Amino acid sequence: MSTPLKPPDPFFVFRGHTGEVQALKFHPSLPLLFTGAVDGELRVWDLKSRRCVSSVSAHKNSDPNNGIKSEGILHMTTLRNGQLLTQGRDGFLRVWDVENISSSSALAASPQHELETYSYSFGRCGVWESASTTLVSVPAPDDASTVFVWDLRESKPVMKIGPQRDPNSGSSGNEGESGSGVGLVMCTSMWSDAQTDLPTLCGGYEDGGVHLFDIRTNVCLASSKLHTDPILNMHVLSSSSSSSSTPVSVDDESSPSDPSSSGVQGVTCSADNLLVRWSIDTSRATISTTHTYEMPHPGANDIRIRGDGLIMASAGWDHRVRIWGWKKPKPLAVLRFHTTQVSAVDFGRYADTHGGKWIMASGGKDRRVALWEIY
Repeated sequence: MSTPLKPPDPFFVFRGHTGEVQALKFHPSLPLLFTGAVDGELRVWDLKSRRCVSSVSAHKNSDPNNGIKSEGILHMTTLRNGQLLTQGRDGFLRVWDVENISSSSALAASPQHELETYSYSFGRCGVWESASTTLVSVPAPDDASTVFVWDLRESKPVMKIGPQRDPNSGSSGNEGESGSGVGLVMCTSMWSDAQTDLPTLCGGYEDGGVHLFDIRTNVCLASSKLHTDPILNMHVLSSSSSSSSTPVSVDDESSPSDPSSSGVQGVTCSADNLLVRWSIDTSRATISTTHTYEMPHPGANDIRIRGDGLIMASAGWDHRVRIWGWKKPKPLAVLRFHTTQVSAVDFGRYADTHGGKWIMASGGKDRRVALWEIY
């Protein structure tokens, strides 16, 4: 009988954050990794030189005007033009020019653009882009079970939308309505409808449910209770009419592919011990569970599908990064390095870095960022 392969150790570790690492993101084309901490510090790491090339205080850690103590950088994603969008618990979205960062050119201390949303909750934002518009969804400041959709370029709200007030009534959530009993919106994601190429929004909620919205009509199209505990994050793949038939990630430039499937697929992580994979049938307005991955311990803060659609990674409360099959759903590996909760994971690949192979980053409350080579 063959001996199981030992899970790999990180091939490099970034140190330097003084606060817990809460978010991270690979640049879609440049060999850069962005990391954000609870003290509001944004760091930029060069994957070639393997050192920090820039650091700024991106989001303040408290708001003296309303007495709310925030928790720094909550989420980050890259935009189509390569800019970096950061979401802070200080109620701001900020856009940073990262295209010209190098060992001799640091990140500007001030963002290119900022938008005050007054949203101080834990809910992570979603982004939808067209040639003329960038929409961002965040929890509404006056009712955290509903979502504000903002026009980022124009710095104005577009609409407010939420789940059905009465799940048994069959009525859709209209503007200003909040869902009854669903709790806080914990994360959102937006993508283009495959037929119209217009935005669709999905929200993950404190009660463990996901809700699908048509933001053109302000209607809740479908909902499903996937978890018994709050949903903490989601990753959604979509086949839009503006792309090929291969499902693409809705919030980065990589293109996770699964030849056996089409349409909209997603996976959610939660405070329970399940990772739930699901699909959306827009013609029937249904959200259906397609596979459930069971973890030995409860709690995963983040979930990401790799760009080739073969594997995904979860960031666990048990200090572990777990690797799972996406194309062939099954547990594959348990990575042990972090000494506290793992907060975020992401995948990246660059032709001139690390032999063009996929690499993964994980960040945790131990203030360290680990780089891994997985499969």
